[in-house]
Amino acid sequence: MTQLDLPVQLGETVGDDYRLDEVIGHGGMGVVVRATHGPLGLPVAIKFMRRDVCRDDGQISRFIQEAGMLARLATEHVPQVIELAHLPDGEPYLVMELLEGQDLGQRLSLGPIDLDQTLDVVTQACEGLAEAHRQGIIHRDLKPENLFLAWESGRMVTKVLDFGCSKQATSLSRPPRHGGRAVTAPGIGLGTAAYMAPEQWRSAREVDARADLWSLGVILYELLADRHPFPADCVGQLMLQIGRGEVTPLVELRPDLPRQLTDLVHRCLAVDPRDRPDSVDVLLATLRALRLTASVGAAAMPRDATAAGRGRPSRPSCLSTEIAVETWQPRPFGAMSSSPASAPG
Repeated sequence: MTQLDLPVQLGETVGDDYRLDEVIGHGGMGVVVRATHGPLGLPVAIKFMRRDVCRDDGQISRFIQEAGMLARLATEHVPQVIELAHLPDGEPYLVMELLEGQDLGQRLSLGPIDLDQTLDVVTQACEGLAEAHRQGIIHRDLKPENLFLAWESGRMVTKVLDFGCSKQATSLSRPPRHGGRAVTAPGIGLGTAAYMAPEQWRSAREVDARADLWSLGVILYELLADRHPFPADCVGQLMLQIGRGEVTPLVELRPDLPRQLTDLVHRCLAVDPRDRPDSVDVLLATLRALRLTASVGAAAMPRDATAAGRGRPSRPSCLSTEIAVETWQPRPFGAMSSSPASAPG
């Protein structure tokens, strides 16, 4: 990350006396800066548009729509929006709560996560996603880097980050099977390769909420098996595996897990969206029930060495490759760039 990505200078003061302290994250469209409100001494996170995209009217509209989506979500499981403001030349920026902690991708790099914590993290993510789906918002870019483990008042709270690839569905009561107004414009990254549902590879505009369930299934599999369900070496191979649904049964890797849980993960990973759970509420109810059963405690025993190993290997770059479906071309493993870890918002 360089200063050239920002439309402002660190050390400057913007808006209602927010002093810009340091860059803490960045993505395909935005740069997140840690700032301090002068009179109150309150630390916040401010998301700016990258300098190379902030002159595009479509990108500006998308940025403002993302801010509106976040502001409407009445849940502790997304970052709190403080205000949407504009620089003197009209470029928008978003002031949010500053999150302290680490994203799930960073946590995974340290080693396996036990079953109880896995269920806790994903259950909370489902609670945030359920609120988004009730508002007709489909995320379309769920991945470990977009689940932030924030430390608040002595407890861990999962926050769903980065709604920049989300779309607003036309129906707020039930996710539509087709259609919906896409926030993401053609040519913009429409997801992250290894976490995109099969139908999202074909048309990111036409997916419904079940695409998010597929992504959650990938995350659950990865947490439980300590490996990605599609261990491809390049995007082309990854695409074929996802399209064919080629997944090693989770019960073979973790025979100690409750069968209800392994079956749920594979339902989420179904190639046909009609074979997945009907909604995130179904997934949420099952995960909550599993946390209350005695079998959860029994399943939290240490993993067999063949299932987890002592440390987590580096994640292949194809797992974090951001995809623009309209411009995607397969490239050899090693030639692809990895997307940076997402920051709050």
